[in-house]
Amino acid sequence: ISNINANASGTINNQSANFTVQDGGLAAFVAPYAMNSGTITAHLGRVTLASGSKATVDLTGDNLISIALPDTVSQGLVENTGAIMATGGTVTMTANAASGALDNVVNMTGIINATTADIGDIATTGISDGKIILSSGANKMALGGALYAKDITASGGAVAVTGRTTIGDSSMVIDTAHLTLNNAFYNNHELIDRGQVTGAAANVSVTSEDASLQQAVDLAGSGAVVDISAGNYLGNLVIDKSLTLNGQPGARLYGMEEGGAVVSVAANDVTLNGLDIDGTNPYYALDA
Repeated sequence: ISNINANASGTINNQSANFTVQDGGLAAFVAPYAMNSGTITAHLGRVTLASGSKATVDLTGDNLISIALPDTVSQGLVENTGAIMATGGTVTMTANAASGALDNVVNMTGIINATTADIGDIATTGISDGKIILSSGANKMALGGALYAKDITASGGAVAVTGRTTIGDSSMVIDTAHLTLNNAFYNNHELIDRGQVTGAAANVSVTSEDASLQQAVDLAGSGAVVDISAGNYLGNLVIDKSLTLNGQPGARLYGMEEGGAVVSVAANDVTLNGLDIDGTNPYYALDA
C-alpha cells in the first residue's frame, strides 16, 4: 500500500483492528507519513512501515523481499502506536527524511512482536527467528512500548536500533537474543532522556560512542555479554546483574557525576574486559 505519488503530505494510516496477510507474506505501507494505529498480523512474513518519496521492491531468488528508499522527503514520519505481530518474521520501520526534518521521524510507542516461530508445521523443520529493525538515519527516533524478537525458549531473534534515539517517559521493554545500539540515547555527548527501560537480551552490541552503556546494561539479561566498540563513552555505570562487558581496544568510559564512582558493581559474576575507566574528562574532575 503506497501513497508516494501524492503531495509531500501523503499519508497512510492503518486503523484496522485486524489487518492480516497470509503466512510468509508482505505488508508494506510506504508514504511520506506511514502510520499504524491498528493491528497488523503477518506470521512468518514481513511488515514494513517506510517514509519516503520513492520505493523499490526487490524480489530475490531466495524468497527474500527488500524495500529500498532511494530518495529523501522534506518531511516524513513513521509511527506505530498500535500492534504489529510478525512471529518468525521481520518488522522494519525506516524513514528516509532530510536531516532535521522533524523532531522524531520514527515514533514507536506501541507493540512489535517478532518472536521466534516454530515452522515445523509448514513442511519445514526447525524455527524461524524474528527480527526488528528501526532506522531513522541522521534524524531522531522516539521509543516507548515494547519490542519482542525472541521466544523465551529460543536463542534467536534480533533488534537493531540506528539513529538518534530517545527513550521516552513510558516504559520500554526489549526482549531479544541480540540487540544492536548505534548512535542511540545520547546526542553530542548530552543525555537526552533516561526513561525506564528493561530488557532480556543475551547479547548487546554497542557500536557508537554516542550510545549509553547504562542503557545497554539495563537492556541486557542476566548472564548476557555486552560488546562495546572503540570510543569515548559518557555516564556513570551501575551494574546490578551478572554480566560480561567486553571493551574493544580504544573503548573508554568517563564518569559524568562530579564526585561519584564511575562504575558501581552490585552483583556477583561481573566481568569487565578491555574497558578503560577514567575518572576525569573535559567537563568534570571525578573520583574513579
